[in-house]
Amino acid sequence: MVKKRVISILLIAVIAAAAVGCSDSTDSTPQKDISSSSNVSKDSQAESDALDSVLSDDSSCSTTSKAYKETSISEETQKNTADRVNVKKEVNETVKELFGYLSKDDTESIKNMFCTIVSESNDFDEELSKAVKFFEGEVTSYDLKAIGSEEKAEYGKTLQLHVSPYIEDVETSAGKSYKIRYYEYIVNSDNAQHVGISEIDIECDDGFFKLGDFYLADPD
Repeated sequence: MVKKRVISILLIAVIAAAAVGCSDSTDSTPQKDISSSSNVSKDSQAESDALDSVLSDDSSCSTTSKAYKETSISEETQKNTADRVNVKKEVNETVKELFGYLSKDDTESIKNMFCTIVSESNDFDEELSKAVKFFEGEVTSYDLKAIGSEEKAEYGKTLQLHVSPYIEDVETSAGKSYKIRYYEYIVNSDNAQHVGISEIDIECDDGFFKLGDFYLADPD
């Protein structure tokens, strides 16, 4: 009887020990899950850091792109600025060219200096021949006294440029002295037919002669 009781006690102890073992085994699993959860949290943080890094790089790229765009705009502005016309240089070259043709009675070249809306008018050729006869001799000296000008520009680019130079003391080999004013569109983006000289006024002691018509090219 005592022996059976001892065996029962031992059996209960074994069962209890087994139960404790099972309980420990069960508890270890959540601990493992907690550790795994901790690792996942660290991985998520790493991914977040990596995303922040990518976003930061994108921001740098955006800044670089903006800087490049600003540089491009600046270069374009400089390019357009170069399109602005040097009025004094253009007028000086035109005056030399005109006086060279007048000195040689070169009517064809003078005609080519005029805008087409004037040079293609009915009586232009006849009037040009009269002007060449009125202007006697070869030019020996002159004084470019003033340059009137009106300009329309946009973003540094000349869209319209009209000049009206006044030249005094135009001395010639024939002993004549003239005063000359001419009107010219150097640039006219609205109408190419108006580009060129529209009128030349020649004055001397013998009288006055007008070649062309300013109002044909500038009716306003």
